[in-house]
Amino acid sequence: MPSQAGSIQSSTRSGAAPIIAMLLALALALTVTVLVLAATDNNLTSRLSIGDVSVVEGDGDGVEAVFTVTMSTAMTETVSVEYATADGTATAPADYTAIPTTTLFFAPGETARTITVTVHGDTLIETDETFFVNLANTRNATIAVGQGVGTITNDDALPSLSITDVSALEGNSSKSNVMFTVTLSAASDQQVTVGYASANGTATWPSDYFRIRPATLNFPPGTITQTITAEIKGDTLYESDETFFVNLFNATNATLADDQAVGTLLNDDPEPTVQFSAATYTVHEGAGSATITAALTGATEVTATVSFAT
Repeated sequence: MPSQAGSIQSSTRSGAAPIIAMLLALALALTVTVLVLAATDNNLTSRLSIGDVSVVEGDGDGVEAVFTVTMSTAMTETVSVEYATADGTATAPADYTAIPTTTLFFAPGETARTITVTVHGDTLIETDETFFVNLANTRNATIAVGQGVGTITNDDALPSLSITDVSALEGNSSKSNVMFTVTLSAASDQQVTVGYASANGTATWPSDYFRIRPATLNFPPGTITQTITAEIKGDTLYESDETFFVNLFNATNATLADDQAVGTLLNDDPEPTVQFSAATYTVHEGAGSATITAALTGATEVTATVSFAT
């Protein structure tokens, strides 16, 4: 009887050994699987991002916009991604040099690479402009941020506005036109506007010119000169030269360098002459005085004087 119990115990121990070995093998397999899955998950979740860039355009070529592409995790395999530029408010080739679809590579262990875009400067006044660098078609990574915005900042000062003086013979007719020229100091890529109106000087409306009520002068992009027309009234009255004004105000996308023009109406009527109304005068000596009349040969707006002696 004791010998039989010992035999059963020995048999149980020898049967458990394969089970323990099998469990140990299963645990090892599970550990390897977890490690492989972790490594695979690490590769799949490495993410690519591209940053935004802002550059001052300058007045010529040579400005570079450098975009940085980063990886969230270093990889043990080569990573690649395609990129290309795209127009926004900035357009190629006028504002920057376009890049066609190109492949960017990350060597194992690299986490950052750069993309360089050449920007073209100018002396044109304009708003800030943008273009894009887009990422696509990755290998061994995913894309987290796939578009970088490149901002080209305008560095050209606002143009200034000036208006020229005008002189014109008044003429004898009911009206004639004079033209005032308004000039921008430089072409602009933006719409420029400015208000204008006339004002009395020694010339007054409605007797000498037709009033210009407040209005707006527009300069479409690229335009540097515009004109303002004023109507003047002629007459046959001898008078001094007279002046009125055209004033500029409330400019947008420009400054005011010379905001007032003088319009001079040049008198073109002959100076009147003075003569006696008669060649000789007769008066009785007992009358005590004689009246001698002097007359002007034409109309005048200025005071006329003449010296005389007996």
